[in-house]
Amino acid sequence: MDAPGPIAGQENVFLNVPFDAAYEKLFVALIACTVAARLIPRCAIELPERGQGQLARIMELLQNCQLSIHELSRPERFNMPFELGLAAVLQLRGQHELIVMESRRHRLARRLSDFRIDPLIHGNGPLKLIAVLLDNLGGADPADVESIYRELTRVLPALKRRLRAADVFRKTVFDQLVSGATELAKDMGIFGG
Repeated sequence: MDAPGPIAGQENVFLNVPFDAAYEKLFVALIACTVAARLIPRCAIELPERGQGQLARIMELLQNCQLSIHELSRPERFNMPFELGLAAVLQLRGQHELIVMESRRHRLARRLSDFRIDPLIHGNGPLKLIAVLLDNLGGADPADVESIYRELTRVLPALKRRLRAADVFRKTVFDQLVSGATELAKDMGIFGG
């Protein structure tokens, strides 16, 4: 997959997700969906450590994104709610928008009662994630995005072998998935003429 340039009008979107094997398929669906919605997926994994620490890098990336998507389906992971808090401060200042995703209904209200928001419920299913997120973002037909997702998951094992990556949560794999999704969306005419 070659690295095509960004599409005119694309905005950065910060993806706040758990970096665990169980989330891999959902992450690929999230990349396919955001690219098809004319967004540029950004993630902490793409930022190299240069002595400033993870928190400073995440905050800088959040401030350079107009929107962030926060996955809260892993209750044992505290990083995602913490990063959501950072984004919520930016939102309160009028500098940011955010979307929250969950796998089950009503769990967010019990775990984070001070934050009243209706999360998008995906039930841990990649195709459901695509459907509910596109309802919110727009930009493409779910069937087209599902085709992009299927192609990305088809090439993913060979990509991981070639890049000697155990999972998708490496900068090189992430970059290739974003480039591949962009190329596929262009080929399908999702971005128009």
